[in-house]
Amino acid sequence: MSHSVEDLYKKIQLLHEKGIHLHRERYKKSGEFDEGQCKYLLDDLRAVAKEIIHGPIDFNIDFSKKS
Repeated sequence: MSHSVEDLYKKIQLLHEKGIHLHRERYKKSGEFDEGQCKYLLDDLRAVAKEIIHGPIDFNIDFSKKS
């Protein structure tokens, strides 16, 4: 299933938000962090990145006319 450019933009926004979440988790306390939680967040971030890289984009979809 192809996605619109608008869908791609939303995934990129999500990627940015997840990156901020990872950064905040990593630097929550000076010198301490939950490595397991950070690895989980990184895996989640990478999964979204793979969707962006490998997801087909249909340039003919007009997001303003989606139902």
